[in-house]
Amino acid sequence: MSENSQADAAAQPSRWRIENPIETLVGAGVLAAAAAFALFAASSSGATIGESYRINAVFDSATGVSVGTDVRIAGVKVGRVAAIELDTQTYRAKTVLALRDGVELPIDSLAKIDSEGLLGGSFIALEP
Repeated sequence: MSENSQADAAAQPSRWRIENPIETLVGAGVLAAAAAFALFAASSSGATIGESYRINAVFDSATGVSVGTDVRIAGVKVGRVAAIELDTQTYRAKTVLALRDGVELPIDSLAKIDSEGLLGGSFIALEP
């Protein structure tokens, strides 16, 4: 190797060498804050991480309801809408509701689409 080649090799930074450790620490802090925010958002949104069971509800119209819409009993969130599809035999909206384990409903329970107010979103209200 010539002297110029050795000098060029020594002048090039190492591939894994950290040039500025402060920038690396700031980047790690940003990633940690993003992960903490994601966990907080998931926990405060009531996302079901634990066990749940599914029931079906059929509506003439599912306007205002989408996957992830709250399912409530007496105003308390007990689940979410897991799926919506059109029943091609009856042309009605068939929804699959994922409810928390421990929430038991009588067989004659009623499901209706309700609104939070004039400008609020919709949710599915279960009435045992």
